[in-house]
Amino acid sequence: MLEKEIASRNVQTDSGATDGGDQHAFKFRSETIVRENRRYFLDLKENQRGKFLRIAQQGLEDMRDRLVELMEECGTDDMAEGVERLPAPKSLRVDNKMFYFDVGANRRGMFLRLSEVRANFRTAVTVPEKSWASVRDILDEYIGKMAEENKEGAKEADEKEQ
Repeated sequence: MLEKEIASRNVQTDSGATDGGDQHAFKFRSETIVRENRRYFLDLKENQRGKFLRIAQQGLEDMRDRLVELMEECGTDDMAEGVERLPAPKSLRVDNKMFYFDVGANRRGMFLRLSEVRANFRTAVTVPEKSWASVRDILDEYIGKMAEENKEGAKEADEKEQ
């Protein structure tokens, strides 16, 4: 079991000006936990809406800054070059829906994400690049069949009118 160093104190005063919506919160208890060179601050508080636990970690900004420096120093632009070559996204409005066509890439390869967006609803389908031709062939088949049926229906309607 990992050793934890816990500093605890009971607080009976108003926390004063803090960030956000807990500026009039009453602190019941504060804990500091030191684990694996990280320091966590836990404050059990109560305000007019009820009790809540605020958790903060010291040094998170330092970690972010170090990662940014490391990426700038040692990172490569391999993925960025591939992203620059991706086609621009396209969209299509049909009645009260929007369809978005976005080409993306991840470690598994390129893909097409087709999203249907309505007022309060979003659905997406992701198609890997290796399947694009098969999807195109199926769509072409359906388009061809529907075009034939529409021609036959129009021809029958014309014959009935005469």
